[in-house]
Amino acid sequence: MIGDYKIGGGWGARVGWTRPEQFKTEDEYIDDKTLFDVDGHYTPRPKKGQTLIGEFQNSWMQFEFVEIDYMSNPPDMFFAKVKPIDQETK
Repeated sequence: MIGDYKIGGGWGARVGWTRPEQFKTEDEYIDDKTLFDVDGHYTPRPKKGQTLIGEFQNSWMQFEFVEIDYMSNPPDMFFAKVKPIDQETK
């Protein structure tokens, strides 16, 4: 699975789940309207419509950036919401 960004990374080039507990959905169904929070430091910062890949226990999931708040200090920081668009079983 290919994406513009990937969960993980290190200093100055990282994207992570802001609230990992959002994935605890035993009673909920995840669909393409479900939004998840991410944050990161990356240059260039993501744009709406770009994709993010996340690895999970049994699959890879591809997400699309749908909302992004860019921070000015530091200039590479952002907060975003992503929605799932594809899933591939391992």
